[in-house]
Amino acid sequence: MLNKEGISISIKGPSTDLNFSRFLRADYWKLGVFVDLRCQQQNATAIFDQSAGYYMYDYAYNWLILTTNINDCLRTLNDTAFSVVTDFVVSVPSYDHYDLYDIYNPNKVRGGKLNITKYGTWKEVTGLNVLLLETKILRRWNLHKIQVNVSSALEWKPKNAPLLEYLQDHDTVNRDVWPTIGFSLLLSLSDIFNFSMNVNAITSWTNYSNGPVIDALFEGSVDLGYQPSLILHRRLDLAKVLMEVIPVRTCFMFLTLPSTKIQTSSVLRPLAWSSWYMIVLFFVTSVFVFVFIIKLEHTEDQDYGNSLLIILGALCQQGAPSVPYQFASRIAFFHIGLYGLLVYNYYSAAIVSVRLNVPLNEMNDSLYTLLASKMKLATERTLLINILLQDPNPEMMYFAKRWKRIPKSKNIMDVEEGVMRMMHGGFAFHSIPESAYPFISQYFDQKMICQLKEIHWLRPTRAALYANRRGHFFEIGKIGLMKILSTGLLRRELKRSLARKPYCQNDMTSIESVTIYEAAPIILLLVCGMILSIIICFIENVAFYLMQPKPSSIIKKHKRQSDNISWLRKSTITNKTDKTFQKKKSTIKKIYDQR
Repeated sequence: MLNKEGISISIKGPSTDLNFSRFLRADYWKLGVFVDLRCQQQNATAIFDQSAGYYMYDYAYNWLILTTNINDCLRTLNDTAFSVVTDFVVSVPSYDHYDLYDIYNPNKVRGGKLNITKYGTWKEVTGLNVLLLETKILRRWNLHKIQVNVSSALEWKPKNAPLLEYLQDHDTVNRDVWPTIGFSLLLSLSDIFNFSMNVNAITSWTNYSNGPVIDALFEGSVDLGYQPSLILHRRLDLAKVLMEVIPVRTCFMFLTLPSTKIQTSSVLRPLAWSSWYMIVLFFVTSVFVFVFIIKLEHTEDQDYGNSLLIILGALCQQGAPSVPYQFASRIAFFHIGLYGLLVYNYYSAAIVSVRLNVPLNEMNDSLYTLLASKMKLATERTLLINILLQDPNPEMMYFAKRWKRIPKSKNIMDVEEGVMRMMHGGFAFHSIPESAYPFISQYFDQKMICQLKEIHWLRPTRAALYANRRGHFFEIGKIGLMKILSTGLLRRELKRSLARKPYCQNDMTSIESVTIYEAAPIILLLVCGMILSIIICFIENVAFYLMQPKPSSIIKKHKRQSDNISWLRKSTITNKTDKTFQKKKSTIKKIYDQR
């Protein structure tokens, strides 16, 4: 009949030794096991014992036991491997039908009791009538306060602090943040399935290969771990992953101080190069236009040099050596002054904007860049260091090689000490951010908070809770955590327990002193102007000395001028009508006036 329905079946007689390893290696996703206890030669005890040893009572196996008396089945049954997901049905014949009973035990080792529930009936006429229509987890959720061993690794727990009070204390700064979150999740899980917890903690350990909690789960002394741990390939053979519950990352934190290099380009940086090109172009154009207008107005005391000084003074808001008096030149001078005023204000505003947004000495999120910075490095004592040092990533291997050169006495320190050393600059401290943020909020001011930079050693990932691979609480743990996630309890717990990164208030009004590195370009500009002025002054004095006439020629010139003036005075009265005299008189007078 089963073959007609497309179901393959293997029948073993009561005298044949069963090869259980064959069923364990089957490629089928679900197996049905039929045991007929009505056969007197059937060795039921051996079957149930070997099935328990191979853990054949989980989702992969559905059992149907045929017996004439349910008590006979219970006497031979080995329920040590039973759990809440066991599908074990016993069929007992009655007058005109068969009664089916559902049997399971949540965990016999932890004090669970065998549960027998009427599953349904079967009649030849009406067929199967199932009474238990709910899923197995919904009808077996009540574990009746059985003891579940839970454990975690605690690094910072005080010796005199009660364990339960320490794990449930959210008012003080708790360094063991991850176990606290995991324990809160298991508390909610115990409320959902009504089990009690035997809470333990591992506070000291020496050698371990996969973490103290994973090793304890593999040994079987712990059923559930409330220590969120990274999902690693080598751990999957030792324990089962319940669910990823917490975001995890570690990073080197340090202050990105402003650059200590003199940047001469800061003088020209407020305006784009295209703006500077246009300013120079219009300056040259303005000089030629102004000179053209002055020449048309026949202003004799104006030349190219004087016009250049007038335009330059107007643009720099420094005045002019002389003010034009004609309408055209005044209009040109007014517009040049207005143009210079606008350029001056644009430049001043850009200078203020650049000063308020001084770029920090940013670094890429790369361990190569961190090593190139030559900063001193240290880390807090954490279980993740051993995992990070074994990462096969090329970047991680390169960094681990350099990291192992640092003596342990210098690269391991307390979080509070590491945060305080960060305040002086030139020091990068590795930590879980949630452990360092409370101290950063306490010691750092707003300027330091905005200068805080992070370079990841462990990239953002998620840590998961683990369960005993051969335990009985994997299914309820997975289903319960999914329910906690869907109802928002996990998000609330993360917000309550994880410290937030201190907020950088960029718009906060603050007065910052201008460093010598920022003022150096302006000082260099002033010094260059002074040097140029001195050089030009020296050239002018040398040229004036070379172009000055000799003293003998000056005496002759003065004597000739004196003779002309004396002759002019004597001949003024006698030669008033002489045209030659009048012409010579005007020439001498002009020379005298110039002198």
